[in-house]
Amino acid sequence: MKTHLPIVERLFQTWHVALGEHFEAYRNHVYRVINLTHHFHPAITDDEANLLQVAGAFHDIGIWLDGNFDYLERSADHACAWLARYPDVSSRSLESEQRVVRNLIRHHHKVRPVDDSNPMIEAFRKADWTDVTGLYFLANLPKVEQRELMARFPERGFRRALARLAFGHARRNPRSPLPMVKW
Repeated sequence: MKTHLPIVERLFQTWHVALGEHFEAYRNHVYRVINLTHHFHPAITDDEANLLQVAGAFHDIGIWLDGNFDYLERSADHACAWLARYPDVSSRSLESEQRVVRNLIRHHHKVRPVDDSNPMIEAFRKADWTDVTGLYFLANLPKVEQRELMARFPERGFRRALARLAFGHARRNPRSPLPMVKW
């Protein structure tokens, strides 16, 4: 189990104020999603693991940094801007790093499987859906591993907070209640 991810920790140090009461809930969600991504795709390379940390940390951050529930592109933009400032995350070119991270973020709310040559993107999508829905049994994650993951990174009201934010957005935007969900 991944319990201390340096890139994630570095990013979360800068978001304490922006995340406010949701700081620990979102941080724990990020750790659960990253661990589940490794479960779904255990052959992740070191470079991919670093890019996964960036995408994992940024994947929903637009909700809080931009105060907007249509956050996929904004979250991806924040991640790509951060990569431009810190291009030494992997041995890949900056363009390659940004493409991978942008695709991870852009596709993580697709309802159907992602048709992409990078299996980490589909693993990340499945990991996020698993965590957001709480349907861990669909992940075939052994019960003992599920209990360890939830004990180490408890939910802390994350799903309830997302539901509240989604409901508020849907009330204000009835024609586009869940703009982040893609088919």
